[in-house]
Amino acid sequence: MFKGPWLTVTSLLHKENNTMSRANFAELLEDSTLHVQFVTELKDHLSSTDPERNPYLLIVVLSRKSVPAAQVPTSVVCLYDARIKKLVRAIDCPFAVRLAETLIVSDSGRAKSLLACLHEQLESFCGIIVVGCEGGLVSFVDLCLDQEFKDVIPARKLTFAARTTGTHSYDMEAKRRNAVVHEQHVSLPLNAECQTKHYFHYRSGGDEKSETRPIGRTFVTCIKYIPQINALCIAYNFGGYHVYDLKTLELLFRGDTNQVETAVVNFSFQEPEEDPKNHCYLWMTRGSTVQQYIEDGVASVHLNVMTFKNKDWVEDFGYQYSNFSGSSCIFD
Repeated sequence: MFKGPWLTVTSLLHKENNTMSRANFAELLEDSTLHVQFVTELKDHLSSTDPERNPYLLIVVLSRKSVPAAQVPTSVVCLYDARIKKLVRAIDCPFAVRLAETLIVSDSGRAKSLLACLHEQLESFCGIIVVGCEGGLVSFVDLCLDQEFKDVIPARKLTFAARTTGTHSYDMEAKRRNAVVHEQHVSLPLNAECQTKHYFHYRSGGDEKSETRPIGRTFVTCIKYIPQINALCIAYNFGGYHVYDLKTLELLFRGDTNQVETAVVNFSFQEPEEDPKNHCYLWMTRGSTVQQYIEDGVASVHLNVMTFKNKDWVEDFGYQYSNFSGSSCIFD
């Protein structure tokens, strides 16, 4: 539970005295403008044996509640250990973060076949989260879980890496080493090309023209990583959504915004038993977001079928679909 700068973590195992941890992040970070925006568990989605092996580690997104009109809203993303009541990481982000999703906790002892599911620029990261922001920006952030930090406060800055395209190369390991020396964290933007100064361009995967929306009225409403198809689903407040391949960081497909008024607030994956055509299903829930809560609002559920050419066994994980061939809505 959270309210203002306070986060309270309770245990369902105890009926009495069930408060496990309580923290005031404004005091911890010595910034009275901070309040808790979003909280999620640090889950390792690429672990088949124990995805919730870090049950006490939480990703906490903090927003600054009072920002002068001339300044860009900023946020702090924290890693908090509720068991020992300790702030483990604090990252000062130069944009307003709405929510976050954990991708992978650590590459320690990880099978090479599993790391190969990620884009080459992400392989050197240790502890990866994805943040969704106001304006529609989505970015990967390296938590540097392989580093020993003596001081967490003040919050460390972000440094941005460039996306590689075509034959261009980029030494991400050197970028990361330099960031650690300067007490920074590396961030790799996923959809920076969707943003211009005043507009967000809602991309399509083909030759269709992008839809343009005011950047000040656009934000991310949901991020969901689906390891079975190695894809990242991203939803926006205007009702659209993108599905990206995490091996190539390319757009697989997008949702149609025609006659859509409500945002996607959750994604869920369903895999059929023994389907020879390699079909699987992506459920979407539409409704009001926390920021747009409407009393007596109506929620709806939609279903997309996705088809892939291959279904392969990945060591230390399980079956994973690849070579996406198409998607269509079968329940709306």
